[in-house]
Amino acid sequence: MQKIVFTQYTPQYKDSLLSLLSLKWDGLSTAEIKEKFEWRYEQNPHDSNNPCIYVACKDTQVIGFRAFVVQHFSFNGVLYKVYNPADAIVHPNFRRMGIFSKLNEFFLTDLEGESNVLILNTSSNNLSTPGNLKQGWKVMDYINRYGFKINLLASLRNLIRLHEGKFKETVKEHRNDKITFTKELRIDEIVSLNLENRNAQTLTHHRDEAYYRWRYSFHSRDNYYAYYYVESRMVGYVIFKQTSRFQCIVQEYLSLNEKYLRLLINKSLRHFKISLLRVHAFSVKEKQILSNTGFIFEPVKLIHIIGKVRLPFLVRPQVLNPSEKDFFLNNVLDIRNSHNWSFSQSAIH
Repeated sequence: MQKIVFTQYTPQYKDSLLSLLSLKWDGLSTAEIKEKFEWRYEQNPHDSNNPCIYVACKDTQVIGFRAFVVQHFSFNGVLYKVYNPADAIVHPNFRRMGIFSKLNEFFLTDLEGESNVLILNTSSNNLSTPGNLKQGWKVMDYINRYGFKINLLASLRNLIRLHEGKFKETVKEHRNDKITFTKELRIDEIVSLNLENRNAQTLTHHRDEAYYRWRYSFHSRDNYYAYYYVESRMVGYVIFKQTSRFQCIVQEYLSLNEKYLRLLINKSLRHFKISLLRVHAFSVKEKQILSNTGFIFEPVKLIHIIGKVRLPFLVRPQVLNPSEKDFFLNNVLDIRNSHNWSFSQSAIH
C-alpha cells in the first residue's frame, strides 16, 4: 500500500478530483461539477493556465483537495497577487489524519520567495479557523454582515408569477440623466469607471477586461445590470445576481456619489421586480454607505440568538512564520484593517 503523496495539481488527476468534488458539490450533476471546476480554476485569467490546486493522493485516488482562486489587487500602483482559499475537501475515509493542514503547508511552502503576494480567506468556518490561526493567519477587524431591502409588491407578483416573459432592455430618464436596465455587461465602460476612480491608498480589487469576461461568463443568464448615465457618461453601475425567484444579491457596484447609487438600487428593485435584495458590507464605512441607500443590516445580537455564525475574514502574508511587521505593506498599510481593503461580493468564491 502506497503512502499519501502531496503534490500540485496536474490534469492527470482531474477525473479522480472531480469524483471527490461530487462529495462536496453533491447537488450538482457530473457535467455541472466539471463546468464549475473548469470555470473557477482552469479558466481564471489570473492563474495563467496554472490553477493553484494541491492534492493528496493514495495510489491513483485523490483523497484530499485544497484550491485557491487567484485575483489581483492594487495598492499605490503595485499589483498584488491575492490567493483566496475557495474549496477544500478530504475524503471521509481519510479524515483526522492532518491532510488538510499538510495541504495548507504545501501551499505556503510553494509560495516562499514570491513577492507581492497576500492570502485572503473569505470562507473560514468554525472547523477550519482554529487550524488556520495556528498556521499564522490573523483575523480582520470587521465581521462582514448582510443588508436587506424588501419589495412587498414584487413579492406578491413573484408569488403569483404576474411578470413572466422575455426580458427587454429599458432606458428610463431621471431628470436629465438616464438609467439603463439590461442583461448586457458593458465591460469597456465599467473598466474605465473602475480605472478612473480606483483608490490608490487601499488594497483595491483590480477588475480589468479579462477579469470581467471570466467572472460573469458563468451562469450569465442570472445576472442583471443597471447603469447610470450623465450626459452619455457612465457614472455608476450595480450588478445583480438572481439566486432564486424571490431573491437577488448585489455582486458589485461603483458610483461617483451616494445619490446615484441610491437611485440605481431603488429603481432596480422595482424594475427587476426583486422581492428581496441582499448586499454584503465589508467594512464599517461601506455599511454606512449602504445604510444610506436604505439597506437594513442584520443585528449582531440577533445573529447570535438565532444561532447563525458570522466569522471575520482571515489574512496573512505568504511567509511561513509571519512576524508583526509582515502584516504591513510598505511598513504602512495594515492588511488586518478592513478599511484598507476595497472589494466586493464578486471577489468572493
